[in-house]
Amino acid sequence: MARVQGTVFFYRAGAYQQFFTIPLDSSGLLRDQIQVPPIRGMLVDAVAKFSSSHCWFFATVQQGPKSVNRCSVIDIKGNVVAYAEATTGDGTWLGSFRGHLPAGNFLMAATDNGLEQVGIDSGTLSVTKTFPDTEPFIDSNCQLFLSPRGLFVVDSNEVFELTMK
Repeated sequence: MARVQGTVFFYRAGAYQQFFTIPLDSSGLLRDQIQVPPIRGMLVDAVAKFSSSHCWFFATVQQGPKSVNRCSVIDIKGNVVAYAEATTGDGTWLGSFRGHLPAGNFLMAATDNGLEQVGIDSGTLSVTKTFPDTEPFIDSNCQLFLSPRGLFVVDSNEVFELTMK
């Protein structure tokens, strides 16, 4: 399988939106008609994170008094293969998305309950595994990075390596 490397671009003009990707190793467009579910409301934040096989596109949208986090997972062919949304700060894996680490077709999420693994299942995203023993060390404000033996966890005060025993 080819490695997904590149940048996701999008623009909005009123209700119209356009998503496309540009690969790092080519001058052409990888895909220019990606059908991400429409972003409705005021866009507050957005980030794209890449694994070896998918792009995980996260966005925070203000819809009236409610703030909503969304995640669209795009495969290497530009198809949206899964989608989820949650209220910002609701305590779920998608209540915050800055600390997440994609790994292939799943995502490692830093939550207030510790580390959670999120997988793709028939077009939806759901928690497939939890690591409750990590709760004292990880919360939704942590950043996760891959290390040779596990994960580097970065919070506001320290950096440490989390390994499985």
